[in-house]
Amino acid sequence: MMSNNIQLILCVESNNQARTDYFYIQSVLDYFYSIKENKLSYIFLGSKHKYNSKKTIKDIKKRTKDFAQSANRKSIVIYFLDKDYNNLRTEDKNFIEVVEKYCLDNEYLLVWFVKNIEEVMLNKEEPNKTKIKKAQTFYRKELIKLIDVDRLNAPNDVNTAGKSNILTILNSIKEIKRF
Repeated sequence: MMSNNIQLILCVESNNQARTDYFYIQSVLDYFYSIKENKLSYIFLGSKHKYNSKKTIKDIKKRTKDFAQSANRKSIVIYFLDKDYNNLRTEDKNFIEVVEKYCLDNEYLLVWFVKNIEEVMLNKEEPNKTKIKKAQTFYRKELIKLIDVDRLNAPNDVNTAGKSNILTILNSIKEIKRF
């Protein structure tokens, strides 16, 4: 059996119970990429504002260290966050700038969803009470096959509602192959 080439540490907004972001992101990975011997490790933030919490930093360091112990293997950290109202609200604009600097300083990759992951994947906003069911259905029924790829292939400074740079970022990782 081949050893893992890299570990992708995927830091997502949703919590571990809801796992809504997981279903959408895993759909993208399953449909567009061959992960093969690479390892996926999800970190559920519970809120985008916990991107740099002590627990998140500790989880990233532990997973990176544990993975590297055998054969000095590499981990790539990717944050998956919603831009919400983007540049329309000062608090969102400031948050975006701080997170972008944090990721740049730590050499982490950053995927944005404008306005949120549901708007990108479902082409509409989803009420909180139905988010879990919609995400599970999206994954189970492979609804990723119906998405216009241009919605997922925006530039890294994406600001257009209903768009994301998820494919732009994932395509930049040479260790994973696109189908």
